Amino acid sequence: MKILVTLVFILLPTIFLNGQVQLNLVLPSGHNKQVTDFVFSTDGKYIATTAEDHAVIIWDARSGKLVHLLKGHVNSVTSMDFSADGKYLVTCSR
Repeated sequence: MKILVTLVFILLPTIFLNGQVQLNLVLPSGHNKQVTDFVFSTDGKYIATTAEDHAVIIWDARSGKLVHLLKGHVNSVTSMDFSADGKYLVTCSR
């Protein structure tokens, strides 16, 4: 039996006054089962992740901090997408 491990890394740029750019690698924690999908909001401010734990998490793309934990699906969340205006997140499950 093969186990697939999916890690979502977020590279956060920090720009200093002298013009140098430093990238910080953040490994957010929040899901307790395998991540199945991720999507950026249309404005790039947020990243939403879905997982087999039936949850959807919305992260701040800049800081990597958890913004919203959405629960309610009774099965694994398999996909999602933001609306064109970025106001809504549509999710689906099995």
